[in-house]
Amino acid sequence: MKNHNTNVDSVPLFQHQKEGIKFLKEKRKAILADEMGLGKTRQAVVATRDLTNGGVILCPASLKTNWAREIITVDTDATIFIADATNTYEYHRGSGTGSVWYITNYDIASRVRIEKEIVPHVRNRTIVLDEAHYIKSSSTKRTKAALLYAGMAENVFLLTGTPVLNRPMELFTLLQAIEHPIAFSSKGEPNWYGYARKYCAAFKREFTKTLKDKNGNIIYGENGIPLKRKMVFLDTSGASNLDDLAVQLKKNYLRRTKDILGDKIPAKIIDNVEVEIAKEFRNKYDSAWDDYIEYLKNMPRGEDEVDLGKIDMARHVIELGKLKQIASKGKIQHVVEAAKEIIENGEKVIIFTQYRNTLRDIVELFKVEKIRGVKLSGEDNAQYRQKAVDLFQNDESVKVFVANIVAGGVGLTLTAASTVLFADMEWTPALHSQAEDRAHRIGQQRQVNIHYFIAKDTVDEDIVEMLGKKQQVIDHILEGKKWSSSNVKKQVVQKMLAKASAIHS
Repeated sequence: MKNHNTNVDSVPLFQHQKEGIKFLKEKRKAILADEMGLGKTRQAVVATRDLTNGGVILCPASLKTNWAREIITVDTDATIFIADATNTYEYHRGSGTGSVWYITNYDIASRVRIEKEIVPHVRNRTIVLDEAHYIKSSSTKRTKAALLYAGMAENVFLLTGTPVLNRPMELFTLLQAIEHPIAFSSKGEPNWYGYARKYCAAFKREFTKTLKDKNGNIIYGENGIPLKRKMVFLDTSGASNLDDLAVQLKKNYLRRTKDILGDKIPAKIIDNVEVEIAKEFRNKYDSAWDDYIEYLKNMPRGEDEVDLGKIDMARHVIELGKLKQIASKGKIQHVVEAAKEIIENGEKVIIFTQYRNTLRDIVELFKVEKIRGVKLSGEDNAQYRQKAVDLFQNDESVKVFVANIVAGGVGLTLTAASTVLFADMEWTPALHSQAEDRAHRIGQQRQVNIHYFIAKDTVDEDIVEMLGKKQQVIDHILEGKKWSSSNVKKQVVQKMLAKASAIHS
């Protein structure tokens, strides 16, 4: 394939972006894992244009228009096709001399129609997998489709600011996509088991499964006792040999943090704001905690003291989720009051929450206060999403952007605000980093202040500690930092169990 080598200097670029473009063009199959806000999209567009005069973009559905806009910024003569669930349309018609692009989203990439359309655009050309952590699970249709297309391409660029959300196993399919040697055996076949044993401290775990028929009904034996079967699976939730993994990654992996910009981007300051939840929610929280205690009382004596591997972790997470939601609702007034103070000082503000009800209630309170804002949840389509961003960025009367952490945490530029408030927290630190960096990115002119609202004497306090430990593991893999941590989710459960230990005394 002809290397076009279009003049990079024709596009406004920072020095780190020029270096990133050079890296992609030299490696051909690589992961660009720059911290959010450093312009990974533009680097990939320029490298793809220069190498193969366009190619295929796989990305979350909400980011397809963002990609088209960025491509046009780099190449006004580009011809761009966007495929959605029902049809493929020409988003932009170039002069005929520009690059040619096909953009679609992961969730429809496995459809027969899409496959027929992608193949001519990707074969011996370039494919870009944006937010590449979307393919971390090897069993999903989106991952299988992405790997299929990656295998056809001459160049494969994976973009993600969060290549590891929780554990090393999440890297395996990404490494497979770029044909990194540690993901393959000596025979050139994917080597999931070998990777798991070396880098994920994998070990066999047993559990007992109650047998059910095809309708979900429990199957009983002749003695009237439910039939059970002993099952064995490989636990890959751990981490091992992280120093070696960090070294191996660097061969086809580039990550820079915003420190590389020096004073070209202002600082990001993060702090925790401890608040008392409103009385009615304190009562609800205490009642939910009592229910959790009752659940623990019904557990076989001793399970909560020794082996958490025997505990139904999913049930614990559900119970903890109930406590989290009540705490979130109990902090709403504090969050809104803080936002109002920021707005009264002439600033805009971004608010994130993981809960639909919290988002709805915050929006309603701003309506009562006659403060104009926009909201974004997972239910909103790409057109609405872009309109909300444009209003917040360009309309001085729109003061608040309220969003779901996951839906609003990727692909958005919200530099009109320099303050971000979190009403609650997800279980994964990378989701918070993504959301924070909607404001802390290239184009931001002011220091960005991030405030996490922590409900005093609730599970919030334990989650903060857990997230810090998770981040230590991730930092070690990605940046070679030292860490010490076991399974931190289990540590939260252990804390809850310790607090409830009196139930067996």
